[in-house]
Amino acid sequence: MSVTNAPRKLTVSTKNVLHYLIMIALMVVFYFIPSGNVVTPYGMRLLGVFIGLVYGWTFLGLLAPSIIGCFGLAFAGFGSLEAVSLALFGNITVLLMIFGSLAFDSLRQTNASDWMFAKILSSKIAQKNPIYTVTAIFTLVLILGALGMGILLQFVLFPVMSEFLKKCGYAKGEKFSVLFLIGYMMACLFPIGIFPFHSWGLMVCGSLQSIAQYQLPMGEYILASVIVYILFLITYPLLMKLVGCDFSKLATVDVVDAFNVKKDAKLDIAQKFSLLGLLIFIGVVVVCSFAPISLFKAAYAKFTGAGFMLIYWAVMLIVRVDDKPILDIRQAAGFMYWDLCILMAVALVLSSALTSPESGISTFIAMKLGPILAQFGQITFIIVLAIVLIILTNLANNIAVVFILLNIVASLHLNGLEINLLATSIILAIGSCAVAFLTPASSMPGALVHGASMVNPKDVYFWNCILMVYEFILLMLVCIPIVLLGIGA
Repeated sequence: MSVTNAPRKLTVSTKNVLHYLIMIALMVVFYFIPSGNVVTPYGMRLLGVFIGLVYGWTFLGLLAPSIIGCFGLAFAGFGSLEAVSLALFGNITVLLMIFGSLAFDSLRQTNASDWMFAKILSSKIAQKNPIYTVTAIFTLVLILGALGMGILLQFVLFPVMSEFLKKCGYAKGEKFSVLFLIGYMMACLFPIGIFPFHSWGLMVCGSLQSIAQYQLPMGEYILASVIVYILFLITYPLLMKLVGCDFSKLATVDVVDAFNVKKDAKLDIAQKFSLLGLLIFIGVVVVCSFAPISLFKAAYAKFTGAGFMLIYWAVMLIVRVDDKPILDIRQAAGFMYWDLCILMAVALVLSSALTSPESGISTFIAMKLGPILAQFGQITFIIVLAIVLIILTNLANNIAVVFILLNIVASLHLNGLEINLLATSIILAIGSCAVAFLTPASSMPGALVHGASMVNPKDVYFWNCILMVYEFILLMLVCIPIVLLGIGA
C-alpha cells in the first residue's frame, strides 16, 4: 500500500499580517511625534515600542512580538541588538526564573506536586466547600510570601498551578482559571510589604521615614497590613463566586483519575527527597533572611536565594533513585516555558528603560502630580494617591512609580501639608504590588500572569481593570479608618 504525501503549502494569515503591520507602525510613528521639554526623543520612541508591544501581545501572542520588541528597543536608542540581548539575560530575575523552573521541576517529575494537590482536594476542608479550598491555597501562599518565598511561589509554583487547573477540568480562558491565577499572584505579592523592617516594606517605609523625617509606628503598620490580608482572604473568593466562577470542578474532580494518586497513597523515596529538599530550601532562606545572627546573614549575602536554588538543583541532579537522577534536566528543559521567559525578559528591560532618567517620563510624572496632590485634605489625599498609584503601577515599572510618589509625599509633608504617613505607607508598600498586571511590562508578575498557559491576555486586561477597583476598595477599608481615627498621624 503506497502512501502519497500531499505537497505542503505555505499559508499566510492576512489578519495576522495586518496585526504585525499595525504593531510595527505604532512603534515607528512615535519617532515623528514631538517630544516636548521634559520627555526626551528617546522616551517617546520607548513609548512607541511599549504601545506597539501591548498591541502585539494582545492580538498576536507572546513570543514573536517580544522578539520584534528587541529590534524596537535597539532602534529606539537602548543600544545595539547585542546590548539588548545581554540586558535580557543579564537580569537576575530572568535567571532566577530559569534556575527555579528547571531545578524545582523535580516536584513534577516525581509527581510530588500531584500528590500534594490530591491530598488538598481530598481533605475535609475541600470536601466541605470548594471555596474553602481556594481560601486555604491563598492563605498558604500568603504565609509563604510573608516568609520571603516569592521566588519559589512565582517562578516554580505558579506554572504548576496552571497544570493543577487543567487536571481539575478547567479550560484556558475560563473565568475561574483567570481569576484563580490572578488571585494566586495577588496572594504572592500582598505580603512582601508586611514587615516595615524587611524586604519591600523596608525599602518603602524606610525611605519614607528617612526622607520625611518620620517615625513609623511598626506595630500599627503590621496590624493594618494583616487586616488587609484577612479582608483579601475573605472577599476575593466571594468576588470570584459573585462574578460567576465555577467552583464545582474542585469538588467533583476524581483525584485518582486526574492526578494518578490514590487517596491513601504514601510518598515514595524520590517524592520524599524532592519535598524534603524543598522544605530545607524554604527553611534555610527564612532563617538566613530573618534570624538576627551575623553568620546566617553573611551566608545569605554570599549565596543569596539564587545560590541556594543552585544547590538544590545540583543535589537533585546528583542523587539517584533506581539508578536514575531525581531531576532529568532534558525533561525539565522541555517543560520550560521559554516563550514566557522571553516575554518577561523583554518586559523587564522595557519597563526599566521607560522609567530611566534618560527617558524623562518619570520627571514628567513627578512634575504633573506634585501640584495636584498638594491641594487635597487628608482623606481626599490618600484616595487620590491610591488611585494614581494603582493606575501608574499598571502602566509603568512599579518600583520607579513608588519612588516618584514617595519623594512627592515626603516633599509635601516637609512643606507643611497634613498627611497621615501611616496610611500613606500602607498604600505605597502594599498597593504598589498587589495588582500590577495590566500589561506584561507593568511588573515581572504581570509578565508571568500574561504568559500563563491557562490565560488569554485579553482576559487579563478586562479582569485586571475590575481588580484595580477591588484593590482600591480593599485599601480604603483600612486606610480611611486610620485617617479618621488619627492613628500614626
